[in-house]
Amino acid sequence: MKKMMSSDCFQLSKKKNFAGLNKVFVAVLFFFSMFSVLEGKSIAVVTRSGWSGELEFACRIQRAAENIGWFVDIVDYKDVSIDRKNYDFVICMVPEAYRSRHPTYLTLFDPKNHFFKQKGVLSKDYSSYDGYLVTYKIDPSMHDFLPQKNRKWMTWYPSAQFIEYQEVDPSYLFYVCSNWSQRSHDPRYKVMLSLLDRRPYARLYGLGHFKKLYPRSYVSFIPVDGESIIKEIRRAGITLVLHSLDHLDNAIPSGRIFEAVAASSVVDIVTGK
Repeated sequence: MKKMMSSDCFQLSKKKNFAGLNKVFVAVLFFFSMFSVLEGKSIAVVTRSGWSGELEFACRIQRAAENIGWFVDIVDYKDVSIDRKNYDFVICMVPEAYRSRHPTYLTLFDPKNHFFKQKGVLSKDYSSYDGYLVTYKIDPSMHDFLPQKNRKWMTWYPSAQFIEYQEVDPSYLFYVCSNWSQRSHDPRYKVMLSLLDRRPYARLYGLGHFKKLYPRSYVSFIPVDGESIIKEIRRAGITLVLHSLDHLDNAIPSGRIFEAVAASSVVDIVTGK
């Protein structure tokens, strides 16, 4: 079998029905081509039960990979059966000390303090992976990713699949209530959501406990399957995107931006500390 270049992957993806393979994920696939032939791979994507964001991205990876003929299992990080199966490699999406017998690549898109010590050295639990997908900009403070360390890595963003533009009716403001970062306890965040709850145009989503907090505007929990959130955004037509301190400090965008653009939504971006 011949090795496929990234351009070959993109041409293949454009022939599929699910709007193709986005360019960001093409780059990820090409990263793995440095190690072996791309055709017909079997891979596992490791997530964690209850971590909706990571599972959502895993579903998108699964759909994109299947578009080029790969088999993809989404596996919980506690599932020890992964080592009994013959995967070509594993993508680990949770900041846990998970390591399989297969070549394993760790995604780094959680806050840096999950992974790095003060001097920019990877913590012991994360230092022995075969490669890394890094959301942050590599700078001298990330000592373990400087050229002399000779680690295999590439920059990536947890993006969304490409979908052709569709005209939407911007009738409602879509927002998913957050359970992580400083937003989960910042009183300003809670006041903002309480004010939105009084507005007839607000449509709030998230875990079930938010219904008690915002009874007027709460709609539902959105299934985590790689596409339902985009459908809900399209129905609303306007998306509120907030950046946490972790986003701002690391100069990385919220993944919600990609979902909103994929849904052809109007995007209202709020930044600031």
